[in-house]
Amino acid sequence: MASAGDRVTSEELAALGREHGLRPVGRRPSLGVYLAQLWDRRHFILSTARSGLASNTAQDRLGPLWLVLNPLLLGLAYYLIFGLLLGTSDQVEDFIGFLVIGIFLYQYTARAVSEGARAVTGNRRMIQVLAFPRAALPIGLVVRQALGFLPAVGVMLVVVLISPPVSPVTWHWLLLVPVLVLVTLFNLGVAFFAARLTAQVNDVGQLIPFLLRLWLYASGVFFDIRRLAADQPGLLAVLELNPVHIYLTLARDAVLYQTVSDARYWLLGTAWALVLTVLGFLAFWRAEEVYSRE
Repeated sequence: MASAGDRVTSEELAALGREHGLRPVGRRPSLGVYLAQLWDRRHFILSTARSGLASNTAQDRLGPLWLVLNPLLLGLAYYLIFGLLLGTSDQVEDFIGFLVIGIFLYQYTARAVSEGARAVTGNRRMIQVLAFPRAALPIGLVVRQALGFLPAVGVMLVVVLISPPVSPVTWHWLLLVPVLVLVTLFNLGVAFFAARLTAQVNDVGQLIPFLLRLWLYASGVFFDIRRLAADQPGLLAVLELNPVHIYLTLARDAVLYQTVSDARYWLLGTAWALVLTVLGFLAFWRAEEVYSRE
């Protein structure tokens, strides 16, 4: 057993480490080093995303078909409730296409938030065993969601094509590509914030389903916000800042109505995507030491 004189304080160990170019376990690296580490592990991120996508539906008979069936079934349920029972379809042009685009894109973001919130708390063992930048976890989850969403986009467009009134294919459909890029970046930013908050306060995970439900109704997934709040300009101005509503508007204008959305929507959608991704990443990186101690 070491004597009192043989004991070394934490400060002395830290000084010794600095003298020899060592750093404490779990210490947050500089931003530049952190980004370089993430780039070096890009193949690891892609591999975990693919394996996670396959394992999600491995036990189901229909397997990956559920990635498409889930939003389709939700769309059918909302069509029966809002389209037929409540008569919303009479107030929205091309309601089936309007609803399908809303459900598919909203579910894409909602899954990123739900999965992102568990990025750290659901991978404790990996964090304890392996040394890697923890931002790889939410990034991998968002990449997994993006890979799973690609076939769903194809199904979404087919439904739009065959549902009355038939929407013709025009060059405007190409605008869906930048919209999906913006949505994916936005999802990544939200996943970063959700992962950090849940890692530090586990109760946040219990609030997320309620917040997602509220977000669903505030985004105009199955009704036209601009028509519903037309006589309340203050409320409409607030609702139109909702990023999900912005991305739904961009996608619907391009695919359903063959028009280019107002430049204001493109600017707001780009700002939400870029700013939230950068701020979310920085917020997650600043708590890197916290994840290693959990």
